[in-house]
Amino acid sequence: SRFNSEEERSFLSSVALNLNTTYKDIDKADQVVLIGFEPEDESPIVFLRMYKQVRKRALKVATDAAFASRGSKKLNAQLINSISEISNLTDKSVVIVGERAAEVAGSISAAVAAAAAPRGAPRLGVGKYPSSRGRACAWSRRVAGIFSR
Repeated sequence: SRFNSEEERSFLSSVALNLNTTYKDIDKADQVVLIGFEPEDESPIVFLRMYKQVRKRALKVATDAAFASRGSKKLNAQLINSISEISNLTDKSVVIVGERAAEVAGSISAAVAAAAAPRGAPRLGVGKYPSSRGRACAWSRRVAGIFSR
């Protein structure tokens, strides 16, 4: 069984109904931040969307990984050591939180704080992948949340 925390359960139950992020938000993003999420391994559709935008218009990608994976290298992702290093988020930024974030105490709360401050409340889509039609589909265990501003 997968590790989960009270923080994750509380977060998903309080925000999951506000899902409104779509693949188009990734396509239009000026920056994507990956927290506890490796898109090439965990969601090839998300990876391909991001890769297309990296090649097409030099989309900026940052990841909190310990080392640059093959997928991170393909996305020219900047490695960040902690969520507190996330900066320069705009209304077009997207923060994707994977299920591995639940394994580190406080990381989900820190991701929400980074996405929300100080530019006002972000649009949140938590616990679900966007569908190919741009609407939410069923819960996926691989993504704990997708935030777009």
